[in-house]
Amino acid sequence: GVNHAADIIRNSASGVAISGYDAYARNANKDYTTAVSGLIPYFSYGSGVTIQSGVIDFRHDGSGTLKHLRFDNDVRIGEGAGVGADDATLVSGVDSVLIGYHAGSGFDSIANSGLLSGIFIGSSAGALSSGQQASTFIGPYAGYDSVAILPSGPMGLGATSQDYGYNIAIGGKSFFEASGQNVISIGHKAGHQSFINTSCMFLGEGAGVSAKHLYSSVAIGKQAFKWANYFSDKTSYYSQAIGSRAGLAADNVTRSQMIGAYAGAYSDDIYQSIMIGDNAGWGSKDHKYMVLVGDRAGQNMRNDYYGVYLGSLAGAYAGVSGYNYEAICIGKQAGYLLHDARECIYIGGQAGYHVSGVDNVIGIGDNAGRDALNIQDSIFIGKDAGYDSPFVTGYKEPGSYNLVIAGNTQWANARTNSVLEIGS
Repeated sequence: GVNHAADIIRNSASGVAISGYDAYARNANKDYTTAVSGLIPYFSYGSGVTIQSGVIDFRHDGSGTLKHLRFDNDVRIGEGAGVGADDATLVSGVDSVLIGYHAGSGFDSIANSGLLSGIFIGSSAGALSSGQQASTFIGPYAGYDSVAILPSGPMGLGATSQDYGYNIAIGGKSFFEASGQNVISIGHKAGHQSFINTSCMFLGEGAGVSAKHLYSSVAIGKQAFKWANYFSDKTSYYSQAIGSRAGLAADNVTRSQMIGAYAGAYSDDIYQSIMIGDNAGWGSKDHKYMVLVGDRAGQNMRNDYYGVYLGSLAGAYAGVSGYNYEAICIGKQAGYLLHDARECIYIGGQAGYHVSGVDNVIGIGDNAGRDALNIQDSIFIGKDAGYDSPFVTGYKEPGSYNLVIAGNTQWANARTNSVLEIGS
């Protein structure tokens, strides 16, 4: 390997060492002497190394195994690393590290009138990407064909071309064919084909797959926030989905938390609500300032505001036939199928179950106030107190302004108002 000294001194002067390079060059008489930039035309270094068009190559028949190694503003290691779309010219870059087959190749800097910059490690990592500035892609096809965008929504105020990029993707096909700004995707296919997301974090296998229009949101768990906003043109802000498939296919979820497997999955139009438990809030729609805690708590709930449902299936299917406002239901299936309720409290297993048209009613005890219809300002305390059912001994339909403290209560007439009953 005899080459022009000027081709390599630039690199060695910057502190890059090449195995086998003896720091000496030889003159026209083949006498070795100390290499001086611009004065000595030839030099000698180890076997397997050669220079082609300014790129240091490790030959297959020599001691090296790499195809390209170039140290200038960038570090490029691997066949086609940093090669342009025409597979011949080098991509313009600055302070970049490209390691792996075609890592960063075909990069399009026109998208933000800037240069390729960042870390791209893995086969085709960052290849065909556009406008990625100070981004990090690690893993086979991580960031492949991805597009950096300017921040949108409330984060986009005053944004300039310098705000492109800053994406991080770690894992095979993470942030693959995706677009976004300041998005962190960690895990196999995390952020895969996600679209126009800003300042988000997707952690877990398939987290954030095909999610779009998310802002300052976090998804942690397998397929958490997968398909979020995918089936609509809606937008979600400042929300967190934690758990396997938490927030799956959720739309227009703002300032809300979904914690547990499938928590908040398929929910729509949610604002400042908390859903904790497996399937909590699953399929729920149009609710604000709600707290749902328990397995399937609030499942398929509709039209609820400022309420609390605690317990397995508490509040499930509530609000389907009418709005609920400030309802508190605690216990297994408490408030299940609750409709058109205002400022009510039900505590106990199935307390307030299948209740409709109630205002300022309190039911405490298993089945307390269950199946009540169109009553107000009543209090039912005890097992089955106020239970409007023909299957309860001494069945009578409760009325308004009742105070009933007992189980299996018998009161004078059906739907009698202003009744005081103590004892069974």
